[in-house]
Amino acid sequence: MTDPTLSAYAATMLRTGNGNDAQRICLEAIARGNDPEAWALLGLLRQLAGDPALALVCLDRVAASRHPTAEEWNVKGLVLHVLDRSDEAVAAAERAT
Repeated sequence: MTDPTLSAYAATMLRTGNGNDAQRICLEAIARGNDPEAWALLGLLRQLAGDPALALVCLDRVAASRHPTAEEWNVKGLVLHVLDRSDEAVAAAERAT
C-alpha cells in the first residue's frame, strides 16, 4: 500500500530546500509499504547527496514495483553515468523518451 500524501509532501519539502525532511518523509512512506514514488524521490535525494550507488538501489526498487516515469529513467541514466556504466546510462536515457 502506498501513501501518495506522504510522497507528495516529501516532494514539496525537496522543492522548498528541505532535503533532510524530504528524506525522512520518504523513509516513513517506505516503512508503511512499498511506495514507488517515495523510492524514486529517495533515489534522487541520494544522488544529490553524492551517493549514486544507493541512489541506484532506490531507483531499481521503483522498476521492481511499476514502470518508471520518463523523469525517473532520466535520473537513473544520470546515476548510471556517474557510476561509469555508460551503456546502461544510454539505455536508460533512451527509455525516457
